[in-house]
Amino acid sequence: MKKYYLSCPFLGKKANGRGILFSLLCAVLLSVGNTVFANDFNLILDNEKPLKEAFDEIASHTQYRFFYNSNEINLSTSIDYEFTEASIDEVMTTLLASTKLDYKVIGTQVLVFPKEEGKQTTNVDQEKTKVKGTVTDENEVGLPGVNVIIKGTTTGAITDFDGNYALEVATTDILIFSFVGYDNQEQNVGDRSIINVQLATQVDELEEVVVTAFGIEKEKKSIGYSVQEVKSDELTDTRTTNVGSNLSGKIAGVQVNPSGGLGGSVSVRVRGSSSISGNNEPLWVVDGVPINSASMGQISSPDDGPEWGGRNADGGVSDINPEDIANISVLKGPNAAALYGSRAQNGAIIITTKKGASQKGVKVEYNANVMFEQVQSFYNMQDTYGQGTSGKIDTNAMGSWGAPMEGQMVQSWVDPSLTTPYQANQQYKDFFELGSTVSNNIAVSGGNDLATFRMSFMDQRANGIFPSQSLNKNSIDFQGGLKTEKFTLNGKFNYINHREEGTPNQGYIGTVNQFVQMPRSIQTNDIKNNYMHPVYGHQVNWSGLSSQYVNPYWQNYNASINNAERDRFVTMVSAGYKFNDWLSLSAKTGIDYYSETRETRDLPSNQTMTDKKYILDKFNVMEMNSDIMMNANKQFGDWGVSASVGANNMHQQRSGMGNEGVGQIVPGLWSIPNATSVINRQTYYEKEIQSVFAFGQFSFRNYVFIDWTARNDWSSTLPAENRSYFYPSIAGSLVVSDMLEDFDTQLPEWITYMKVRGSWAKVGNDTDPYMLAGTYGVQQGAGGPLVEAPLQLPLEGLKPEETTSKEFGAEMRFFKNRLYFDFTMYQSNTFNQILTVPMTSSSGYSHKIINAGNVENKGFEFMVNATVLEKRDFKWDIGFNFSKNRTYVNELADGVQTYEMANVNGVTVVAQEGQDYGNIRSKRSFVYDENGNKMIGNDGLPITSNDPEIIGNIQPDYMGSVSTTLNYKNVSFRAQVDFKKGGDIYSYTDALGTLQGTGERTLNGRDGNMVVEGVNAETGQANDVKISSEQYWNHVGGANAVGSEFMYDASYVSLRELSIGYSLPNKWLENMFLDKVRVSAVGRNLFYFKTNMPGTSPESYAGPSDGYRGIEMGGYPMTRNFGFNVNVAF
Repeated sequence: MKKYYLSCPFLGKKANGRGILFSLLCAVLLSVGNTVFANDFNLILDNEKPLKEAFDEIASHTQYRFFYNSNEINLSTSIDYEFTEASIDEVMTTLLASTKLDYKVIGTQVLVFPKEEGKQTTNVDQEKTKVKGTVTDENEVGLPGVNVIIKGTTTGAITDFDGNYALEVATTDILIFSFVGYDNQEQNVGDRSIINVQLATQVDELEEVVVTAFGIEKEKKSIGYSVQEVKSDELTDTRTTNVGSNLSGKIAGVQVNPSGGLGGSVSVRVRGSSSISGNNEPLWVVDGVPINSASMGQISSPDDGPEWGGRNADGGVSDINPEDIANISVLKGPNAAALYGSRAQNGAIIITTKKGASQKGVKVEYNANVMFEQVQSFYNMQDTYGQGTSGKIDTNAMGSWGAPMEGQMVQSWVDPSLTTPYQANQQYKDFFELGSTVSNNIAVSGGNDLATFRMSFMDQRANGIFPSQSLNKNSIDFQGGLKTEKFTLNGKFNYINHREEGTPNQGYIGTVNQFVQMPRSIQTNDIKNNYMHPVYGHQVNWSGLSSQYVNPYWQNYNASINNAERDRFVTMVSAGYKFNDWLSLSAKTGIDYYSETRETRDLPSNQTMTDKKYILDKFNVMEMNSDIMMNANKQFGDWGVSASVGANNMHQQRSGMGNEGVGQIVPGLWSIPNATSVINRQTYYEKEIQSVFAFGQFSFRNYVFIDWTARNDWSSTLPAENRSYFYPSIAGSLVVSDMLEDFDTQLPEWITYMKVRGSWAKVGNDTDPYMLAGTYGVQQGAGGPLVEAPLQLPLEGLKPEETTSKEFGAEMRFFKNRLYFDFTMYQSNTFNQILTVPMTSSSGYSHKIINAGNVENKGFEFMVNATVLEKRDFKWDIGFNFSKNRTYVNELADGVQTYEMANVNGVTVVAQEGQDYGNIRSKRSFVYDENGNKMIGNDGLPITSNDPEIIGNIQPDYMGSVSTTLNYKNVSFRAQVDFKKGGDIYSYTDALGTLQGTGERTLNGRDGNMVVEGVNAETGQANDVKISSEQYWNHVGGANAVGSEFMYDASYVSLRELSIGYSLPNKWLENMFLDKVRVSAVGRNLFYFKTNMPGTSPESYAGPSDGYRGIEMGGYPMTRNFGFNVNVAF
């Protein structure tokens, strides 16, 4: 039994029992970073343990670290020891008294080595000479802290920062050079005065550790499933306002689609989509606290989504400060994330934030980042023909089918008594501004062996490319921890204030589509300077008082003002108690709570403006997770056994109040009480999942590992008979290279490491609350409240979704770890999909809920990392990610062959039984004869049909990235290129642009000589009827478009990231009280090397669900970001 007594000068005596609290306070107040037990050991240890465990025990409670060659000394010898306030020399002398070992204390390093019999510890009788030299690594870079010892003695030296040393020796001496992670080297002195040494890296290096479920750190070699990490500097160099965007291209098998620009959402998919109607987002976890990453839907006017002109709101991921992130682990699929339960059916993204550490003094770090956002590309429009029809100027026309623009003077739409030039101009270029984001972050951290802390503050101010668009965020994060031999206590508090103003509308009536439909001869100054009537205050536009065409300046300054403010609190408290060296107890509670207010001011386009609309929505969202675990870890000779059992309780609560006021009693006063009529809506949502779980690992000789998990959930959203669902997993890992060494066999020298792994898992997934019974809604009607009857028929025997998954993988390292390869194959099947299907109107319901379906995901992914060149002061690394996934709908439900996931004016994205997931269908299609020829009518226009036609699929064939990093002395360079092959997008923007004659595609045939390729439907002869471009596009474009005409291959190759940085040399900072100064120039989304889109983004999507990935509809323009970073630490 170990007993620890902590000393505090304020107390003047040892403190135990209640005095431990005073000791903890003293440790913090005295001086952060002072070494506990730096001189004398204020502890008592009374145990019989192997010598190695004694060293580990000392190292865990002091700053002393032990270095030795395990091949030369026996550390398994059991030793009795007891110390009270002993010095390091007293401890080492006692421990080694009965051994044939000696030691040397150099600073905080303790060197242990065998004594040489018959050799004196000093060479007093021999003539001394001075020898010096430099110790470098394989790249001829100086190694600081290398131990240089005269063999058989305790005499030695340590190399300085540049790897230099000097030592007095005898000519007969032998020098031993040793350093952690490198092979020892011996050198005979002889008559040399300079001895330079190059140490070789040990093949058996320190094991890589990754963060897995519940924040548990494991040796990567022991894991039987795929885990990939992203480090902090990869997120902060070319940062965005949403951390999710920074994952693009960095993780194999992860697809990221940003939408909405500044303040917009980011869609993340890990290994495709598994649920047809449910959520396909992975679970986000920050320091053990699950974060609600979804954006709350609009309470008022719920049908006004982003695809039809609503705002695209971001989720909780955007509130995470990238400067606080230490690393991100992506657990891919159910196999890796099974411990998190049903919510991690789609994988989990585990974020570990920075924490304080035991160190000397307080560390302060300041980071400044300035980024600019610029429109990279807009929808491809023609600059030849202006407003009119049939090739003639008509200032009352809605399209650009007029005459060539040659500067003719035409009647002004602003004032009919004036004229204006009929000429091309770049309306959208004049409208969009140069956006900017300025971020400042300061962090203070420190600690000692007893207590640590870190506190950071972030201020971010951003202006978007749209006029009046802004986003401001402030974040405060505090983390602290206490640790004794038995007890640990950690706490976290994070507050974020998030404020948006002027968030633009998107979709059909959004700003982008207004420019797409605007005749090309309309002058920018006319719409900019005359967007509001000076007397009546209503819209002024080239199209008159139309509800379809809106002046973009009116829309952004007056018509649709979207503001939002969110206050978020993330708190966590965890505690642990260690009963002995193999048994411990841990508990944790975390809360993610936010309150959000959204405001929309909507002015109509008509002259009287009687329908002014004011929407005020307020949300309160809370999730609390609490868990407790008992953990055991024991070694039995060659066998290792670990196991944990625990329980978790997850409670969600959401409430919302929506107010929609129409009209104004007092003109210009935007408030709900000032509305002439008000519709009030209220929502409430509560859900709980109670769980028990167990997991563990068996290992043999540290190269065979078997992991298992078991979890049972009880969900409040399922019926009693199906409320409980159990899911297990099992994974195995075999380190082939270590196993062969154990059998005195080795792989070829050029193969450094080989591991194979495999896993199987089963997880369940529940549904939203209140799906088991019909619920009534209440609305405010003209004569009073109205009760809405339920339209959805519930399923009393609703079952949880079920996903089974299996994967196999291998990892290899070559040429002393200079080349790394990781390959994974996987397959998952999701059954009992929870679907909503339509019903006949005679039933009294519009739709019902069913359990059905079998969706299969299958694919592979691999990662390659290589150090191409490594020399003194220079290193070149290359990384490569590649993945291919295909999702297939094996089965739907009886009588249901097609399930609609998205619909935009007859172009739908569907799940079809026996087909690939995400087929894009058009209700209007061209007609072809038996030979595949397009059939043309006598009028020269193609014949169309209303028979649905599959015109594409949303899934990419494959995707990946290539990154390169070069470091030369203090200069660093990094670039990342992302690519995607395949996947189709329907461009509704192009369908509108061609209808209006603004699209670049409409240039051909303006002279009336356009001949559509095909055959006459009556004669079967080749079509030779000439038509105009206007006739063709009015026939196939617009809202009721022939979908195949506007399908695009969404393949792309993009320069995603580019950065170059410079760190000031340390010698420049020695007298400036600075530890680090680094400046860098950075760029993100700089340009596309290749894209097939008509100027629109191949990565945009129209709405929040999976189906809208295949539809582009007036989305945010493609932008590039560039700027610089400054990082200072002291």
